Amino acid sequence: MKIKTAILVDNRVLTRWQKNALNEAKEKIDILLILNCTNTKSKRNIFKNFFYYILNCCSLRNSLTKKEPLSDIEAERINFTSEY
Repeated sequence: MKIKTAILVDNRVLTRWQKNALNEAKEKIDILLILNCTNTKSKRNIFKNFFYYILNCCSLRNSLTKKEPLSDIEAERINFTSEY
């Protein structure tokens, strides 16, 4: 018996590692619903978080963190806007 699941995404995009994890779990989960937040914006303060952005450029960005569109999963999709 598969576990019924829902996925929460931003602007119908997943990173490659998230897509790989879903593909590995597809025999155990049944994705019934995709909740898509359409207005996610992160406040960036480059001066305050300068060293984080340097670390991000040097080590955190790789092929597994690249964003890919969420298009191959067949499920009901609900778009919503966040208040915060």
